[in-house]
Amino acid sequence: MKYLILIILSSFFSTILFADTLKCNFTRYGGANRIEIQKEWLPEIQIHELNGSEAFFKTKWFMKGKVTQNNDQKIKWSYEKEVKIKQSANSVPTQKSKFNFIFFKKSKKVAAEVLFRIGWIPLDNVWGTCEYIINSSNNNNSQIVEKVESNLNLNQKKVINQDFKLIRGSSGTDIFYNQETSTLLIKNNSKYYNKMHKKLIDNPNYDIRIGSFWDKERKKPKKYMFQYKKPEKIFANLNGYIREIYVQDPSVSDILSEKEKYLYVSITDYNDGMWVATRTEKSD
Repeated sequence: MKYLILIILSSFFSTILFADTLKCNFTRYGGANRIEIQKEWLPEIQIHELNGSEAFFKTKWFMKGKVTQNNDQKIKWSYEKEVKIKQSANSVPTQKSKFNFIFFKKSKKVAAEVLFRIGWIPLDNVWGTCEYIINSSNNNNSQIVEKVESNLNLNQKKVINQDFKLIRGSSGTDIFYNQETSTLLIKNNSKYYNKMHKKLIDNPNYDIRIGSFWDKERKKPKKYMFQYKKPEKIFANLNGYIREIYVQDPSVSDILSEKEKYLYVSITDYNDGMWVATRTEKSD
């Protein structure tokens, strides 16, 4: 049996220490018959991190976008993403979507909308409020980037520069795969993921064990359900303000399988016994 090499998540949020942060709570959704759809695309609780002209959507899909305006009055930023939308049993078209946000600094109100390329009614008139946290610790980020750079060897840098395809995901995790190098790329911003990421940066040889299993049902797995193993290679990278973990091992190809509907993945800190797990679904 192959064991998928993979990193995890939980549903907790944590804030990166070196970026301006918008913690938003959306409370007004337009269109009485479309509220649930709007909440699926624009969750009630959102975290956005801003660094100059770059924006990072930390709550959903881990999108990277652009800040188009930031003055004394307001901040405007947006993201673009192609998403597969299931219309029927045999129809799963790809739809290009654009997420637009405006934050008004004086009132602390925020407006959001999602626009689609063709054939879909916009999701607009969504409002809420944000807590705006300005952080001046950019020097800390520079130090961390320097530390990451010093830890990475030439082969690892080559892996990072490869093309990765989105394979599986959940509400809190995106998993990418590069077949040529048998490498998984995991993006997440949960509390435990961030702890693992920091440990790997501080000590590239840190002992992390990973396991997985397939199941046709949703469940809350227990630790004994996973058979953990140590991957051949695992390392951390910081891409702007996005924490990335790369996992290399022959068994990662198991992520391409479709043994059951759900793939459960788990990671454990072998030194102190802490473990977390999540459920992922096919993304392509």
